[in-house]
Amino acid sequence: MQPFEQKSDGEVSVETPEDAEAGTAGAMFQNPEQPQLPPKELVAVGDPSPFGATNVDQLSGIAKQFFGAEPDLDASTITIAIQALAKVIGLRIQNSDAVNDEKNVAIFLISDRPRELANSIGAKHEPIIDDGSRSLVGKLWISPATFVSGYALDLPTSGTSEAFQKVMDLKLGSMAACVYNPAGTDREIRFYPNGLNDETRVVKFAVSDVAFDFDTLDQVLNTFHLQNFVTPDATLDILDPWKAASKYHPRENAEAFFQAWLKTALSVVFWRSIVVKFEVSGTEGRCDLLMMSRQGEGWLCRAVLELKVLKSFSSSGRSISQTVSEQAIKDGVLQAVAYKTQNASEVGVLCCYDMRKPDHCNDDECFKPIQSIATGNAIFLRRYRVHNSSKALRAVKYGSKANG
Repeated sequence: MQPFEQKSDGEVSVETPEDAEAGTAGAMFQNPEQPQLPPKELVAVGDPSPFGATNVDQLSGIAKQFFGAEPDLDASTITIAIQALAKVIGLRIQNSDAVNDEKNVAIFLISDRPRELANSIGAKHEPIIDDGSRSLVGKLWISPATFVSGYALDLPTSGTSEAFQKVMDLKLGSMAACVYNPAGTDREIRFYPNGLNDETRVVKFAVSDVAFDFDTLDQVLNTFHLQNFVTPDATLDILDPWKAASKYHPRENAEAFFQAWLKTALSVVFWRSIVVKFEVSGTEGRCDLLMMSRQGEGWLCRAVLELKVLKSFSSSGRSISQTVSEQAIKDGVLQAVAYKTQNASEVGVLCCYDMRKPDHCNDDECFKPIQSIATGNAIFLRRYRVHNSSKALRAVKYGSKANG
C-alpha cells in the first residue's frame, strides 16, 4: 500500500472524492502532475532531485526499521534519509568520544551516485558512519539515503558561512542538503530543499533522546505546526498545505500530507525509542499514526493519532457543508477510541487541522458535541488552526477574526 492512498474502509472522512480528482499523490516532493513511480523504481528518468535511487536492499532495511514497511518500500526516499540521519547524529551524540568533537557544522548531501560525485571533488570514502563511532562535524558528507556509508571532505572550520561558501564554490549549492550544527542550543537537523544557495528555505527537525510521554508529544505537535503550517508565510512550498490559500482551497490529499510530515517529525524527535507507523490495519479500521516501542520481543503501543482536516472548500473549489466537518470530528473521536482500545495504547489523540474560512470556524467549540466521549475514553482533543494568510492570524490574535 502506498503512503498516500485514501482510506477505503467506508468511514466518513474530511477528504472528499473531489479532493482526489488528481488521483493518488506521489512521493512527498513529487509534483502532483508527475506520475507516481512504480514499485522499487526510486527515481524517475530525468529527475533533477539528488534524492535518487540507491541500493534497494539497504533502503528496504531502513524502511523496515523506521516504517515497518515491507521490501516493496512504502516510504519516500527523502523521509528515510532524514530519519536515518537523525539516528546517525543521535548515536554519535551518545558516544563518549563525542565530547572531544569540535563544534563545527556538518553538511550532508544525499545522492543516488555518491561515488561519482565524491570522486569529482576528492572526498574520502568512509565505510561506516551509522554506528556513532565516526565524528561527523567539520565535514561535507555525500551519502545515499541510508547513511550506512559515505564520503567525506573537510570543510573550513572558521565558521558556518565559510562552510556554506565551500559547498557553493564546489558548485553543489543547488543540491538539497541537511545541516547539523553542534554549537546550536537545540539539537536539530536543518533541511534545505533548494540547497544552500537558498539558505532562507529551511525545515527544522528537532533531534532528541528524550523518553516518550504525552507532554513531549503535545509540544512536538504544537511546535511543528507553529513552525511550518500556521500561515503560508511560515512555510515552504513543500510544506504548504494550500493549493490556493486566498480562496481557502487546500491541496489535494491534505490529510495524507499532514500525516506524512507528522510521521517524519515524530520519528526524528523520538528516534531512540519510538517507531511511527501509519495506516495500520485493524478490525475496526486503519489508524492514521501509531507510535510503538520495543518491549522484549514484542511491541508496546504508546500513542495513536487520528487526523482530520476541516475545510470550507475542496481542493477543486467545491463548497463543503459544515456538517461534513462536524461529522468528521464525531467519526474521528470514535476512531481514536477504537484504535486506542484495539492497540491497548497509552495515549489517544484526535488532531484536527482547521483550514476553514473564519466565518465557518468556531474554534474549540467544534469539540463540544464529543467532549464527553473523549473525556470518558481518555482521548486528547487538539485543533491546529491553519490560517490562509498572516493577516488572518493577526486578526485572530489581536483583533476580530471576522476581519481575517
